[in-house]
Amino acid sequence: DSKKPAALVLLPTRELAGQVAAVLANVARAQATLGTVVRVTAIYGGGGKEVREKQLLETKGADVAVATPGRLLDLVATREVTLRHVRVMVLDEGDRLLQMGFREAVAAICARVPPDRQSALFSATLPLRLRNFVDEVMPSARRVEVRASVVTYGETEEDPATAETPTTGETLAIGEAAHPSRVREIAAIPPHVAQVVHVCAAHKKPKKLLGILAKLRHAEKGKRHAGLILVFFGRIKTLKETRYLLLKNEVPCAELHGQMDQCDRERALADFRAGKTSTLLATDVAGRGVHVRRVAYVVNYDFPGSLEQYVHRCGRAGRDWRPPEGEGVERESAKLAACVYSFFTRNLAPMARDLLELLRNSKSWIDPNLLALAGEEGPEGRRSKARRFKAKYHKGMRKAEQKAKEEKEVKKQEEVRSGAGGEDGEEDWEEEERAPEPIMFKRATHVPVFSSNSEGSNDEDDA
Repeated sequence: DSKKPAALVLLPTRELAGQVAAVLANVARAQATLGTVVRVTAIYGGGGKEVREKQLLETKGADVAVATPGRLLDLVATREVTLRHVRVMVLDEGDRLLQMGFREAVAAICARVPPDRQSALFSATLPLRLRNFVDEVMPSARRVEVRASVVTYGETEEDPATAETPTTGETLAIGEAAHPSRVREIAAIPPHVAQVVHVCAAHKKPKKLLGILAKLRHAEKGKRHAGLILVFFGRIKTLKETRYLLLKNEVPCAELHGQMDQCDRERALADFRAGKTSTLLATDVAGRGVHVRRVAYVVNYDFPGSLEQYVHRCGRAGRDWRPPEGEGVERESAKLAACVYSFFTRNLAPMARDLLELLRNSKSWIDPNLLALAGEEGPEGRRSKARRFKAKYHKGMRKAEQKAKEEKEVKKQEEVRSGAGGEDGEEDWEEEERAPEPIMFKRATHVPVFSSNSEGSNDEDDA
C-alpha cells in the first residue's frame, strides 16, 4: 500500500513537527548507509498549495509520519493517508496536546490505529486530565517517571488536581523521589541559567523591555557568535504592539505566532536559528520543545499562567552550555551561561509564594516587592521601607532644627558685635536658652506622618 505509514508521531505544533521530522531524517540517512532505507515525512497545516502538494507526494510510501492531529485527520478523511498499517504510535508533549484542544482529534486518530499497536506517550507534566485520557486510549500502559532533578512547591496538603490516583496499568518510577508525593513537583532549572524576576506595573513593561534589550545588545556587541534573545508574550495583540514599539526605537526583531502563514513562521524561525535576527518575539508556539542553539537570553514579557510553563520557557535558554571538564574549559563555559528576565505583575499575586520557593531553591536574586506580594516581610519588605522613611523623616527634622539654631546663634553674635546689647540683648539670650521655634511642614496627602503619640498628630491637624 503506497499510503501506509508504519510509525506515527503526533505533536501539538507545526514547528515541533518540522523539528522532529528533521531529526528522524538524519537518523534515516545514517541507517541508509547500513542498508536500511526509512522514509520520513512531515504532515502539518499551513503553507500554500505547493507546500501541501509536496507533503502529499512525500506522504505516499513514507514509513514514518510526523504530524499534527488536525492536518492528519484531514488527510485521513480524504483517504490520502490510511492508518491501518501503523504499528508504532508516539504522542509527544502529551500535556500540551490536551491543553491546545486536541483531545478529540487524538482520540479519533487512536480509534483508527490498529489496537495491537505499540504506543508511547511523552510528557513533561502529568496532570489529572492527562492521566484519565491515557487510561482511555492506552488502558494497559506502564508509566515511567524520570525525576533526576525536581523542585517541590505548594502546600503539603494533597492537591486534587495533581494528586496521584491509581492507574489501570503498572507504574515504574526511575530516579530520585520516585515515590508518590503530596506536594507539587516541577523540573529544576539548571544552575547555569540565572533568573531575574521584576515586579512591575503593566504600563512600565515596554520601557523596561527597551532597557533590557539595549543592555543585552551592548553586552553582545562585537562577539563573533552573539547570544540570541527570545521574548515571550501571552497575547498576539501585545506582541504586535511591542514589535511596532521596538522597530520604532530601531531595535531589529522578528515575530512568531499562530496567526502567521506557515511559510512566514518557518522563515522567521530559520532566520532566528541562523542568527540573521537576534531578537524573536514569540508566543508559546516556541515555548515548548523548539530547540534553538545560541539562545542566551529569555524575556518573559507576559509571565505565564503556571510555573510549569515558566520552567519550559526557561529551558529555551542556555541549551549550548556544557559543564566544564577542565580548567581551560571553565572560562569558555562561563560565556555560555544564560539569563531569564521576567516581568511579574501584581495580578499574579496568588502565584507569588510558589515562585518565591522556586527562586530560593535556585539561589536566585529575589525582588523585595515579590516578598511583599507573597506576604513575607523580609529585610527588604514594606515594613522595612516604612521604617527607613520614618528614620529619614526624623533625621530631616533634626537637621532643620539644628540649622535654625545655628542661624539664630550667628544672628545674636552679630548683634552683640554691633552693640545692640543691654536689656534687649540679655532678653534675647534668655530666649535662646529656650527651645527653638517649631518648623511647620505642609503635609502631602500621599506621605504618611510619623509621630510619637496621637496627641502630636491631633495638634498638627489643628494647626
